[in-house]
Amino acid sequence: MWKDSDFRELFQNFNPDPPQKVWEQISYALSNERTAKTISPFYTKTQKITLVVASIVSIFLSVFMHRYIENGVESDVPYAETSFDFPNKEENLSSNIELVVFESKLPKLIKKVSTPTISKRKIVHQILIPKEFSEFKKEIQELAELDRQIAILEKEIAAVKSRQTVNNTWGSPQLGIIESGTERKTTTSWTRYIELEKEAKTEMPPLALKPEAETNKEESKLSFIDKFYLMPYLGTNYTQVTYRERPINDYFSEKANFSGQLGYNVGIQLGYQLNKRWSLESGIGIGQYILGFREDHSTYDRNGDMYIDQLDIPLMARFSIPFGSNDLPLAISFKGGVLYSNVIFYQVNYIDRQNRPLPIGSNEQYFSVDVDKRQYNSMQLGYTAGFDFDAYFSKKIALNLSVLNALVSQSSNFPLFNAEKQRPIQFSTSFSIGTKIRF
Repeated sequence: MWKDSDFRELFQNFNPDPPQKVWEQISYALSNERTAKTISPFYTKTQKITLVVASIVSIFLSVFMHRYIENGVESDVPYAETSFDFPNKEENLSSNIELVVFESKLPKLIKKVSTPTISKRKIVHQILIPKEFSEFKKEIQELAELDRQIAILEKEIAAVKSRQTVNNTWGSPQLGIIESGTERKTTTSWTRYIELEKEAKTEMPPLALKPEAETNKEESKLSFIDKFYLMPYLGTNYTQVTYRERPINDYFSEKANFSGQLGYNVGIQLGYQLNKRWSLESGIGIGQYILGFREDHSTYDRNGDMYIDQLDIPLMARFSIPFGSNDLPLAISFKGGVLYSNVIFYQVNYIDRQNRPLPIGSNEQYFSVDVDKRQYNSMQLGYTAGFDFDAYFSKKIALNLSVLNALVSQSSNFPLFNAEKQRPIQFSTSFSIGTKIRF
């Protein structure tokens, strides 16, 4: 019986020979493949056909677009760049004339540059004229209209220059027409300007004023009421009193030593502004001036206080030095004048302390006496001087800080305080804060 291994041994070296026709077809196929790779090693036949067709279409499309763009430029852009050569006076202006401007467009340009009659044109634009220039209102309006016409003319000239295309000199006949029209319009406008200037017969003042000049003008325009200002104030005072002879007083003698104490003052001042720096001020105020005194006697010591309530009426001149911004300025002011004081009330409070023990009662006795004001000074007259600081936080309202000194005595002692030497001389310094209000 045959086995599989037997068949393998029989056909181990067997190689069948194909027919001759098979070898011929293989040879023909190999020959065609070699030829194709030699001619076009990268593209197939279909790709080559597509490439050729695309190239032909691209060439035709390029030629068509080139012709279309040339025709479009010639029909839509009739003007080219403008270049002017300004000749000298010695050169012939009519040489080498070549125009590129189309005759169909040039008449429209010339018509556009035609001169409007300024004298017949109505003034449409309204301008604000200050009152001080109201007498020149007509001339200012005509000059403003003339300026507007000149601005329009400049725009028209710029438009003509931007559109006209002359690649040669100014000798062009058509350009000469445009130039003559422009010159005629300019000459007419200038002639009208000269006529207006002659009619005015005076130099127009500048409309824009400097800040300081404006401030002075505003001050000159202030009415009588606007120059007033009001200043309520309150503060404290410190007082000293001296006697040159024996005092006319039942409660202390020449042995008394005086010491100043703090009092108060409140009032209102009224001012009138003469100009930017000078003012006059007056007002009315009520103050309480307190003095301490001490007297030593052989048997007792007296320690007391005097309370002087008086009405103060100053009359002062004030000089101001402004600084800072114009809107919210600061100012330091110096002022001085005379002061009238009317003593309203005079009181003496004192304590007597005995130097030896009393058999009956306390060693200390307290007294409060309303004294006749004639034992002090009933009506005082003297001098006052000081300075202020103003800080404006609006155009009408300012914070005021004031220091004011006063030297007064009985009115009969004024002005040298030598008539009645037994009268006291009162020197006081007042510190106050107030609000300055302008009308």
